[in-house]
Amino acid sequence: MEINDLTPAESRLWRAFASGTDVDFRTAGSAAAGSAADFDDPAGGGTWGPERTVRASVLRSLLLDGPREDGRVAALSLAGARVTGRLDLQYATVDHPVRLRHCHFDEAPRFYGARLRELNLSESVLPGLVSHAVRVEGVLRLTRARFSDTVRLAGAEVTGSLYLESTRIETPNTEWPVLQLNQAVLGADLWAPGLRAGGEVRLTGARVAGTINLNDSVLDRPGGSAVQAETLAAEADVLLRRADVRGRLELRGARIPGRLDLSHARLANAGNTALRASSCVIGELWLREGPAVQGALRRTLPWYGRLWGHLQDVAVGYGFRPLRAGGWLLSLLAVGSVAYGLHHPPALKPAEAPGFDPVFYTLDLLLPVISFGQENAFAPEGWYQTLSYVLIVTGWILATTVITGLTRTVSRQ
Repeated sequence: MEINDLTPAESRLWRAFASGTDVDFRTAGSAAAGSAADFDDPAGGGTWGPERTVRASVLRSLLLDGPREDGRVAALSLAGARVTGRLDLQYATVDHPVRLRHCHFDEAPRFYGARLRELNLSESVLPGLVSHAVRVEGVLRLTRARFSDTVRLAGAEVTGSLYLESTRIETPNTEWPVLQLNQAVLGADLWAPGLRAGGEVRLTGARVAGTINLNDSVLDRPGGSAVQAETLAAEADVLLRRADVRGRLELRGARIPGRLDLSHARLANAGNTALRASSCVIGELWLREGPAVQGALRRTLPWYGRLWGHLQDVAVGYGFRPLRAGGWLLSLLAVGSVAYGLHHPPALKPAEAPGFDPVFYTLDLLLPVISFGQENAFAPEGWYQTLSYVLIVTGWILATTVITGLTRTVSRQ
């Protein structure tokens, strides 16, 4: 592209590219245009004139074959512009940072299969984004961007973090996911607190090396999957604190070694499943202080399997709170010691029986393996015999749940 073919706005951007200088077309506005904030809002960028309009073909020419300046790092850094036409960089390799902030795009950019150094579309307004299988050697920023159609990042590979903080995504066709991140690989975090998604967020098969932060998000697809995250693998936590999930939260087969935090979250999918987390590996599940779940939790164990799970929770917190078993043991030991201290059981063979000790007699009942020679020497009667059976059964339950819980914790680590 020749420099003579450029508009004044494009010429300014062309000259700035070689040195990586920022170009910002935002203005203080005028009385007729209203306040500066209203005038510079990219939502109204379709009315911006030629003084702040740049053709997508010019951006493509700069990124693929733009001017260079010795000793400077070339970069495309543009703010407050209207981009006309489609920015098409399919399969392109771009060695320069791409920063298109506070911009209005007439057509959805296309980065399918591209290789980029950095991509920043923060606070821009776009009719969608086509970036399947894109590779970004750094961070991908879509912070506070607004999309009126699907953001396609399936199979994307980002060596750093993906930022979607306070981003809004809507689509006229709610049958399609509004955010496609299935099979994506992120080298750091998925940082999306305050995300607003008017449709399904698809994370199926995604791999995230850090934390997934969806705190304060609104994920809205009633009657369907609001979050489809089967076989998701996150290396740290998945945070949905204070999130409003209107639809199914699908986590079947997910692996979350840290915590799944649903504290203060609202899960609502009336008449359908609200949370499905079968076949998951989750370090900790937090469901603190949120409203009652509106919908079903899927159950995969029979009643006796669920009963055993409840016993493990009460006894040792599924292995995370082994000291809880010690508390139960001390409490039962105190009850038995007092009861048998007040009423000694008769000896089976008085001439051969050792001296009765209520503490060690109770320990003999509670501890299934260790023997102090008390249990076999004395035979309680009536209510005290029933108490001995209770202590024996409780001791076995405590011992089994401690071993099971600790084994699960060790194997997880």
